[in-house]
Amino acid sequence: MNRWLARLACLFSLTLHAQSVPAAPPVLPAVAVAQLSRSLDAAKPHARHVWRDTPPLNADGTVNGYVEIPRDDRRKWEFDIAVHERTIDRMMPGALGGYPVNYGFVPQTLSYDGDPFDILVLGPPLTGGELVRGVIVGVMRMEDEKGQALRAQARNTRRTRARPRCAFGISRSSRR
Repeated sequence: MNRWLARLACLFSLTLHAQSVPAAPPVLPAVAVAQLSRSLDAAKPHARHVWRDTPPLNADGTVNGYVEIPRDDRRKWEFDIAVHERTIDRMMPGALGGYPVNYGFVPQTLSYDGDPFDILVLGPPLTGGELVRGVIVGVMRMEDEKGQALRAQARNTRRTRARPRCAFGISRSSRR
């Protein structure tokens, strides 16, 4: 778990330094640390796992991102770490249109809310479920319904391959 926290701290410090904003809290909230432990346990049954096994950063300084939601898609996809697949959480109203950017997460990271660190990948629509490599061009520091959040914006530089399964239907979390 220390390896994960060190990588997370590295990613946060790189992105926050680039944006020149006040430093993020030096310690993750207890809820995030507990979620990290649950996520690692949930990923254990899988021989290969996109979140657990893909490095967040590459030797050339680029960041890896897993695309959950392609640009212009009205479906709100979520990656379920336990089953290693994307599932549809909900549909965006037609009047809102689709997502304005490709939306996903950075593997092997954890944000303050216990979810993987979000990434917005600029450019044309990408295929959901694919890994991309990009250059961080900005960071949004904000608060959402779960509290403090950071979201990286990246320009896609090269696609890589990911092979998690994709399930159509409503995720377990939205059925509650």
